[in-house]
Amino acid sequence: MLVSEQSIEAAIHLLIEEEKLVAEGAGAVPVAALFDRPERFAGRNVALIICGGNIDTGLLANVIARVRLCEGRVVRMRVEIMDRPGVLAEVAKN
Repeated sequence: MLVSEQSIEAAIHLLIEEEKLVAEGAGAVPVAALFDRPERFAGRNVALIICGGNIDTGLLANVIARVRLCEGRVVRMRVEIMDRPGVLAEVAKN
């Protein structure tokens, strides 16, 4: 069964957030497969083997950031302000 990179990233993120478990991409593939094709596993007892915590911390940070951006949990903004005391505090209040 093939799963997309995006599904693998979502599975890595889900394991971190929900299960407090760090897994590398290959280790999170069973979770990605389960969520990609739930109809294939419906009505069955399923066991997922999650292995391999050998993921680079930089890659892990990027995965978390990408998933949060896709979910709309992080917003990027660009604001032009004058460089003088108190302006940033004024923007932050609004």
